[in-house]
Amino acid sequence: MKIKIPKGKPQKSRGAWQRKPVTKVKESAKTYKRKWGLEDFVESVDKVMQKQEKENPTMKQVHAQLSPEWKRVSEKIGQLLMLTDAKEIDRLREEVVQEGEIATRVLIDFLLAIKNQSGQS
Repeated sequence: MKIKIPKGKPQKSRGAWQRKPVTKVKESAKTYKRKWGLEDFVESVDKVMQKQEKENPTMKQVHAQLSPEWKRVSEKIGQLLMLTDAKEIDRLREEVVQEGEIATRVLIDFLLAIKNQSGQS
């Protein structure tokens, strides 16, 4: 025997009364006067990431690896390893140094990868 729940009434789920998801969305839309844009989304994600980093500092490395800066620095380091001209090496080295903390993280990750490939633990 199926029990029909009338529309607009709360549903019982796991012993607790809860509103339907659609009702929650409508209520939250009423709370905010304007629609969320891309900037709002980015700000929200940034806040969540900062909270995660405070709770678990190792997340800082994960977040760094997901950043576009990580890719840019990795490419610069790859170019640096291929260069033979001393002036170009100096120029690119300074560009990597200017990247700051993210460059340090990329270089340490690179060194650890070399260590793992050589069979050392």
